[in-house]
Amino acid sequence: MEGKLSRSLADLNDYLFGIIDARKFDLRNENRILHEEEEEDDLLSRPPLTLTFKEVDRLVYLKAALSETLRLYPSVPANLKHVVADDVLPDGTFVPAGSEILLSLYSAGRMKSTWGEDCLEFKPERWLSSSLTGPDGSGNLEFVMHDPFKFPAFNAGPRSCLGKNLAYVQMRSVAAAVLLRHKLILEPGHKVEQKISMLSFMKFGLIVNLTPRDLSTIVTSINMGCRNM
Repeated sequence: MEGKLSRSLADLNDYLFGIIDARKFDLRNENRILHEEEEEDDLLSRPPLTLTFKEVDRLVYLKAALSETLRLYPSVPANLKHVVADDVLPDGTFVPAGSEILLSLYSAGRMKSTWGEDCLEFKPERWLSSSLTGPDGSGNLEFVMHDPFKFPAFNAGPRSCLGKNLAYVQMRSVAAAVLLRHKLILEPGHKVEQKISMLSFMKFGLIVNLTPRDLSTIVTSINMGCRNM
C-alpha cells in the first residue's frame, strides 16, 4: 500500500504542477491588467498560486483520483439497515421483516463482477475518457461518473448525499491548494494501514514530508512576459 500511495502522490504532483506551467500564458494577461492598477514591484513579487473555481473544476484527473480513492476506501465503509416489512430484492431474494442487512460499500468497490479483474488496483483512468476534437486526434480528458448504484460512496437513489457536489469541490480545492505549493512524500518506514469501523480512517495516521515547490522559474517567465507586453 505504501508503494501505491507514493506513486499516486507523485502522479498528482506532476499533474498539478503541469497545470501551473500550462496556465502561465493566461496569467500573463491577468498580470498585465493588474499591472495598470498596482505598483510594478508589488505585482511582480506576488506568486500566482490561487486557482479560480473554474480552474478547480477543470482538474479532472484530480477528481478521478479522489473518486478512485473513495471507491477503494469509502468514508463510510458499511451501513446497517433494518427491514420493517417483507420485501423482495431486485435479484429475487426474499427479505423477511425484522431482518438486519449490512451493506458493505467497502466490498462493493472491490467486486470483480462490477469493476473487472483490476478491481484492487488504484487506477484513476477508469474515471476518464478522451474527447477527440482536434484534426490530429488530440482532445481533452473528461471525467466520467459511474452509476451511483455501482459507486455508492455517496449513496444512491432517493438517499443520495445532497452534499456530493460540494464535497468534490472542497476535496479538490484543498488538495490543489496543498499540492500546488508542496510536494508530498510519504515518511520512509511509516506503516500505512486503514482501520474500518462505522467510519474509515488511518490506523496510524498518515505521516508525510512536505517540500515547498520551486515556482521561481514559472513566476519569472510570467513576469518577463508582462514586461514585454
